[in-house]
Amino acid sequence: MRVINCDKEFKQWLLKIGDGKYSIKFKMDNDIALLPTEFLSTVDRIMEIYGDCFDNNNVNKLCERFIPARKKNDVLNINNDILNRMQGDVREYLSVDSCQDDIKQMLPIEFLNSLTPNGLPPHKLRLKVGAAEIISGKQFGKVILIP
Repeated sequence: MRVINCDKEFKQWLLKIGDGKYSIKFKMDNDIALLPTEFLSTVDRIMEIYGDCFDNNNVNKLCERFIPARKKNDVLNINNDILNRMQGDVREYLSVDSCQDDIKQMLPIEFLNSLTPNGLPPHKLRLKVGAAEIISGKQFGKVILIP
């Protein structure tokens, strides 16, 4: 991760965390870690990071930015929020709802559609022209632009 030169204080703070010199103490309440208020942000993180990329449909700038997230569900929510801010019409693509007869009786289709396993897109894939998407298959792991 690169930090802009003008924000030296933030850069030093990141280095302290990386070197283990900055101790962060978490409060645990019902298995939920409460972050200190100094780590919380009230800024719209999507607009802070992506800025005018949505107005200009500047795909190159959009691809140079990212928001790290630990859970796939968080990533899907962030991606949907970003997609809603982009110009253009949303196209939805659904996964195939067929399986072998013996498996069909074991697991309902609705349950299978609710799963989003690693390496596969969600059952309902929402895309817009210019949206970057990581796909599986022949181009596995590569970011592509949807024409």
